[in-house]
Amino acid sequence: MAKNNSKEDIHNRIEKLKQQLKKQGKGNIIALGEGGCSPELEEKFYQYILAFEQIEAVQLFEILVNGGLELPTPEKLDNVQISKKLWQVINGLSLLGVFLYSTDHLSDRELYEYLWYDCLHEPTVIQPENQDSAYHVDLIGSGSEEDLFIFLKYYADETDRKMWAGDLPQNDFPGSEKKPYDRDRLLPTRENWREARC
Repeated sequence: MAKNNSKEDIHNRIEKLKQQLKKQGKGNIIALGEGGCSPELEEKFYQYILAFEQIEAVQLFEILVNGGLELPTPEKLDNVQISKKLWQVINGLSLLGVFLYSTDHLSDRELYEYLWYDCLHEPTVIQPENQDSAYHVDLIGSGSEEDLFIFLKYYADETDRKMWAGDLPQNDFPGSEKKPYDRDRLLPTRENWREARC
């Protein structure tokens, strides 16, 4: 059955979506702003919000293990094994639409430890069946002072460094260093994931 796309029908569908969100007890609904987009885009936006709110958060660790990936503790793996296992995890996550960024300051062991002890156990909402959805994990994206320091030390270009130089005390400002590892350029990306699924 084809949808009727008159303005009144789209408006009615949008209002129904908003009511469904309110029934779920989500309080105020994020709005797109007055006249900021077409009614069709606004409807799609609320459909995505509703779908997202209806999905139960999961632990990525459990999904990977249930999918057949063995995830031994970092202490049980030597350096060769941990590198191999890390890439299995990275590729497994990409199949779920989960993508890592800013990892070049960590060794394979440090990154696997972070994933094993922290990231993979966080409640996460993913939608691997939705090609428009992706979950991004930026390892220096928390906004903390430590992450800013790492960003300035390894990832910032000269423009970024000049911008931040005026905001931070010079005695705390890190020198620019070459990233100790070269992994980020090899990581699966959302774009590659979408291409592979099409």
